[in-house]
Amino acid sequence: MAVVARPGSSLEAKDGDTCHPAFFNDMENPQDLKKPFRSALTVALAMIVSLAGYIVLALLLKASRPGHRLLLKPETANLVRLGFYGLAILQVIIIRVMRGLFFQKAPGLSTASLGRRLMLVSIFTSIFSEVPALLGFILFLLAGLTRDLYVLVFVALVLMFMFFPRFRYWEEWAAEQRSLPAERPRP
Repeated sequence: MAVVARPGSSLEAKDGDTCHPAFFNDMENPQDLKKPFRSALTVALAMIVSLAGYIVLALLLKASRPGHRLLLKPETANLVRLGFYGLAILQVIIIRVMRGLFFQKAPGLSTASLGRRLMLVSIFTSIFSEVPALLGFILFLLAGLTRDLYVLVFVALVLMFMFFPRFRYWEEWAAEQRSLPAERPRP
């Protein structure tokens, strides 16, 4: 089934734009990719907003309990701090490996399956991108290290923007997937 773009529709090629014929030909439904993208976008935006929540909550706790007793001594806090920074760096590696595994070529997937796969990858990426901020908040609760909270929230924000879902990339990846030859059955 070929999709014909109506004049003025979102599928019509704009000045200099090129449509991906491999993606749009034989596509079950153009919404099969847009709906999961909207879900992934909503989750990613909510996760970005939640980063501000860590800072606001930390500032409220700091203001409401001045001079509260910290759970970690300074020597221990420094070791935990280094460990949390190491875990934040590990998140980047985990995200890269996870995305590499999910983005392996799989011929014969429907557009709906591709959309679900891309949505899951985007949601997992957003979750793993937020981990440094969570580590910073835990570090703040244990040792009162506000500056490290800010640094780790910033690292999480950078990861969120690096891996933010972009529909153009989804379309390109889906076009590559759709252009793969179908797998031959194994004897």
